[in-house]
Amino acid sequence: MYKKILSLVLAVLMVASLAVVSVAAEEVTPVETKIYFQVPEDWGTVTRVYCHIWECDGVEFNSWQSKKEVCTDEGNGLWSYDPVNKGKIALEDGHWYGCIFSAKNGSSDVNQTYDALFTTECYGETLYCDGTIYENLEDSTKTCIGAFWTNMDKNTYGPIIGISSIGNVVGTCFKPGDTAETLFASFLLNKFESARKYSNKTDQAIIDDVAVGLRIESDDIVCELIKASGVADIAWIGAEGQDPYEVIPTVPTPDEPTPDEPTPDEPPVCFFGDANLDGQVNIKDATHIQKSVANIIFLTTPEILCADVNGDVEVNVKDATYIQKWVAQAIVDENMGQPIDIANFI
Repeated sequence: MYKKILSLVLAVLMVASLAVVSVAAEEVTPVETKIYFQVPEDWGTVTRVYCHIWECDGVEFNSWQSKKEVCTDEGNGLWSYDPVNKGKIALEDGHWYGCIFSAKNGSSDVNQTYDALFTTECYGETLYCDGTIYENLEDSTKTCIGAFWTNMDKNTYGPIIGISSIGNVVGTCFKPGDTAETLFASFLLNKFESARKYSNKTDQAIIDDVAVGLRIESDDIVCELIKASGVADIAWIGAEGQDPYEVIPTVPTPDEPTPDEPTPDEPPVCFFGDANLDGQVNIKDATHIQKSVANIIFLTTPEILCADVNGDVEVNVKDATYIQKWVAQAIVDENMGQPIDIANFI
């Protein structure tokens, strides 16, 4: 009799535990991994929509308009795409990605959005077009549709900032690793001659328009970037007479060593962040580093020691960006401007 009662109790407990598990399973909310796209009315009736995604370092996950990029029609012009389950893409929190939505009407391409920046913070949000038309960065005869995420900051998530072949700045969001200064320097080296040839604008107008588009408010910075680029004969003068090609003679004080000739047997006094060794930490040091990255100049050992501000044992654009942020007071670093003992390194 005791065994029968014990068996009955165990059976009741098993049923109860199964019920608890069932209730718990019902209460688990699936993680939202979809993003959405609202097809603009002027695209007409589309028969298929695709979503192409890549990492901001350029790695693409799936082939353009492949089966893994096909979106789901949610009705009323709204389409959804699940990069995790449909595209088999392992998007990581805190990582930055780009995406393009494109559509077809039958076998013909209808249109596509301009490159949009996003993270997993955009899950559940809708990419929509507000009528903004952007020039194609490589072919100025073509255009793309600017698109933005609902409920997200337009200057953080959305059209990636770039400069076209004729010198027009498009987009609202800086891609990670890009700054106004690095994009400006790249434009001078790679696209300025094209803009000079095809934009029908003067050098002054080209440079001023790019600076405004990149939100560079200081003509001193523009002047330094032109100097660092090594591009000759750009006809540009700053609002206060800044001339990137002005040569200022240096006259050493009598009986004192010149700045480039430290006192014999004594190492030069160097300061953390002072990449150009002028005794100050400012935007000129970021420009000095950018110039070295572009192989326009080669840094000396003291310059390298002062320039490696992020401590990764390399001098690259990350150090230039770090200095720019410090100068703009976007970050705090008490080591910046402090003397460095370099006697053991030279």
